[in-house]
Amino acid sequence: MQDSRIDTVKEQQIFQDESITFGECLDNKCTDPEWTIFSSTDNKKVVEFNGKVVYNNMNSSLKIQFTYDESISYWTINYMGLNGTAMDSNGAALLLNYLCSDYLN
Repeated sequence: MQDSRIDTVKEQQIFQDESITFGECLDNKCTDPEWTIFSSTDNKKVVEFNGKVVYNNMNSSLKIQFTYDESISYWTINYMGLNGTAMDSNGAALLLNYLCSDYLN
């Protein structure tokens, strides 16, 4: 049985002005998806996505970790990495745009 927090993250909109969800984009562009939940060292619940994606013409392993921000009642990305290397905010934004490219106008 899948945890409801995973469903909540998958159904969450990525962009405020678009109805695109994390689940749609990741299911569309990634293969071998795996969603898990664990507690971080500071005792926060983390929803983690792992999957394979072809990005910049390279087969890559993608990891995205979401934590819940109680101040805005929203799951936020606190880590995004390709092939075990953390991405900076600009790289993560470019990758998110790529993942959602089939849905954006």
